[in-house]
Amino acid sequence: MQRNSAYSTVAFLLIASLVSMQTADALPKKGTLRISGDNSWVVFIDGKEVAKGAN
Repeated sequence: MQRNSAYSTVAFLLIASLVSMQTADALPKKGTLRISGDNSWVVFIDGKEVAKGAN
């Protein structure tokens, strides 16, 4: 009986850690949005270009 509760505890901790890591990645980050006169745009996070486009 103790073995089942130990497995349950390990499984719970594993799932909880996976969920918390996923949540931490989803937190918003401070970035910079640059828009030029021709409506093209570039997004930088921590000085690294992560997206760009033109509308």
